[in-house]
Amino acid sequence: MRLVVARCTVNYVGRLEASLPEATRLIMVKNDGCIAIHADGGAYKPLNWMNAPNELREFPDRWEITNPKNETLTINMLEVFSDAIHELGEDPGLSKDGVEAHLQELLAVDPSVIEDGLTLISREYPTAIGPVDLLCRASDGTTVAIEVKRRGEIDGVEQLGRYLEYLRADTSLGLIRGVFVAQSIKPQARTLAETRGLSWKEVDYDELRGRRKDDLRLFERDTQLERADFADVIRMNNDNVPAVSHIELDELEQDVRLARHALVIGDAPIRGFCTTFASGLTEDLGVNYAWFVARYPHFVYLDRVVIDDAHRSQGLGEMLYVEVERRIREEATTDLFVCEVNLQPRNDGSLRFHARLGFEQVGEQESKPGLIVAMLAKRLR
Repeated sequence: MRLVVARCTVNYVGRLEASLPEATRLIMVKNDGCIAIHADGGAYKPLNWMNAPNELREFPDRWEITNPKNETLTINMLEVFSDAIHELGEDPGLSKDGVEAHLQELLAVDPSVIEDGLTLISREYPTAIGPVDLLCRASDGTTVAIEVKRRGEIDGVEQLGRYLEYLRADTSLGLIRGVFVAQSIKPQARTLAETRGLSWKEVDYDELRGRRKDDLRLFERDTQLERADFADVIRMNNDNVPAVSHIELDELEQDVRLARHALVIGDAPIRGFCTTFASGLTEDLGVNYAWFVARYPHFVYLDRVVIDDAHRSQGLGEMLYVEVERRIREEATTDLFVCEVNLQPRNDGSLRFHARLGFEQVGEQESKPGLIVAMLAKRLR
């Protein structure tokens, strides 16, 4: 791995355009060709990057990196402080495999499989030493940290214990306990968990897959928004003005007719919903949709997402985003997911939420007098 510390500026041109002003940064050139630019902070996520395969051309004052998608990353080297190469050797990688990741996803959809009454707060909840797989709320109001493994061994129990130490330092989470979950848990791991005051639970992966296929517990029935839902949607939407724009029945009917995705959570009444539009529509879908049309040929635009007030802080909004992203990847017509968030009046909670999900600001505009919005985009690559 090559590590370069330099004072630099960075420009990216591709599906989006982004730039970083002058600052001192760490530039990592990995053995597989990936290039990542880091600041002194922000945990693991780079400020910008270029995955392999790519071509790196070095000039006296800059680096130019291009890839087969005709994306270009230009790093203007103003002053180089350090340039070193280190041989790291083979890395075994994370233990989480496809089954384990899918197991976590299925349990996020219905945490009550682990314990009656559990509701999801967040997936991949961040701590200083890494993300907790699932953070949930129990029926008695306590916070529950859940570590998910395919095979339950002692190191997984110890990992959960370390997470709990950091989580308990955050008094806003209240009382916290831990549950270790796996398809099978070794007797030594069970004993250690009980000694440390942790619960454990074995789950059946095949049964969970069947549960999701048959019941769609996230959306509890067919995910498509139907006419029977319209009254709930209109009520829920208009209760959340000005966070979302007011809507009438004729507008909602048009939105559903044109929508790429029209999804709901729950039934009688629904707990949340979202609608998206694909690029290329000629109807008047508002100035924010038009802003993206003027700049990007292909995208999926999140028009509105609303969670009922009675069901907030249960991770339902994130579930809708995850489901939309899954469908975008499956459809494979674009890898660009876009939306906007209010800057004036400022919606700090929504801005933090979108940043955590990987959205980046690519512009801003006054969508109507007194309302300024940040235009956000996420590449699903």
